[in-house]
Amino acid sequence: MRFAAKYRRYKVTAREHVKMTLANGKENIIQNGVVCAFSHGGPFQAWEREQALGKFKFRGTTQERDEATPVDPSGRLALFDTDTVGLVKQWEAWDVSENQPKGTIKREVEEFLLSYPANGIDYMQLIPIPLTAPWPTYDELTIHGQRKAAHVAERNVEIAQATGIPLEDVIAYEKENRNNELIVATYEEALAAMADPEEELVEA
Repeated sequence: MRFAAKYRRYKVTAREHVKMTLANGKENIIQNGVVCAFSHGGPFQAWEREQALGKFKFRGTTQERDEATPVDPSGRLALFDTDTVGLVKQWEAWDVSENQPKGTIKREVEEFLLSYPANGIDYMQLIPIPLTAPWPTYDELTIHGQRKAAHVAERNVEIAQATGIPLEDVIAYEKENRNNELIVATYEEALAAMADPEEELVEA
């Protein structure tokens, strides 16, 4: 899950750090603490930035040198991603040390962020916007077998080129929905050919 905060430096403790001092003076960690430190500037995708700016109200906005144009407040935004590889690995290691099922800490952090009262005020969950079909009849063709899939893919490439619809948009929609590997591969081959039409195919 990805969350945006309206402050450059935003931190919230999602999980308390609990330790116990043993008789020999050593410390035994009962529960590893997690502080969600939002990263200033993201990186955000364009739709994420727009979603956050549409939700948050910023106080003390400044103006450009012309004293009329307001400064873009998106520079204040910060991001926290619970699927960050480094975080996930660390949390899974802590799951093991706490004798918890894999994914326990990640789930607890996400549940905390979703239920904490500041959600929707100081920070918000970024909800992916479903992509719309490249054209109205895109999903009408039923695919059965590789030959049919290849035929559909080639036909869709022709439609995209004829209508001027970016093939990148067609690929993104296919991956998000049916995600047929043969169709995606055909699209990407066509896209590569469009990028370098004079490249020769050499077979060994």
